[in-house]
Amino acid sequence: MSYDLFFRARIPEQQPTREQIADYFRTRENYSVSDEQALYENESTDVYFVFLFDEVEFEAEDDREFMAEGLLPVIFNLNYFRPHVFALEAEIEISAFLRHFDLLVSDYQHHGMGDGEFSSEGFLRGYSFANEASYEIIGNEPGDGSPLLLLETEKLESIWRWNYECNQFNEQLGPQIFVPHIKFFYVDSRVMSAVIWPDGMNVAIPVVDIIVLHRDRLHSHHSSSHKEKTAFVKFENVLPFLAKYPKRQRSLPYYHLEYDEVPPDLCEFIASAETTIARTRSLVSIDSILNREVFEGRRI
Repeated sequence: MSYDLFFRARIPEQQPTREQIADYFRTRENYSVSDEQALYENESTDVYFVFLFDEVEFEAEDDREFMAEGLLPVIFNLNYFRPHVFALEAEIEISAFLRHFDLLVSDYQHHGMGDGEFSSEGFLRGYSFANEASYEIIGNEPGDGSPLLLLETEKLESIWRWNYECNQFNEQLGPQIFVPHIKFFYVDSRVMSAVIWPDGMNVAIPVVDIIVLHRDRLHSHHSSSHKEKTAFVKFENVLPFLAKYPKRQRSLPYYHLEYDEVPPDLCEFIASAETTIARTRSLVSIDSILNREVFEGRRI
């Protein structure tokens, strides 16, 4: 099940060729371009979707009357049964593509935009309607028997936005500050957010559920070197040390730690910290996490 969006030139005589379209995607970050497609995969957010290079074929004569003539040989495709942030990131790329070639859209899915101008609101509305329907179809658990992963919409979006802006934010702060990407773990029957913090280095550390303390230098040069190199620690256990530093706000609140040397008390804590969450945990990707409010409010 997927959302498909078609395109056509506003001025037919200025319709871009397949080669021009492929060349455009080669200039954009996060795309892998082949003869068949431009695959978008953002390693920062784990969001993906594809623009397929293919002529639009009509299965029946009625389809020609229903859909616009002169469609470009490219089809945007985004899977359903995803968190809503997939559509938020896709909208950014679709909008850029449309602006570059001055295009219109053909979108005849339920609650779609129809044939004409693209609108961010219309795209998000159309995708959300069908995506939420896919939540109903799937039921209480994925078919493979794996646990259902749910997270609140506001939290999902805040984490997605932090990751989407992470590299740019790191460039703003400079190479002396580490800005971690947020990952997800499935622990104790729930999804928890986590960041890694290596050796107490200068960091802009967002408020998450788990801080993964990785000890390389501290592990090797401290009296507590018998500890495991990595400790999974609840955020509240680290908070007393973070609270001494400025707390600022982006999509998530974060603490800005900057010093010439790791303070002795922090150094001691990191070197001696024990894992404080369940050892039965698994790293999960955002594409397997559903919006809790949507799933729990679905019609069955």
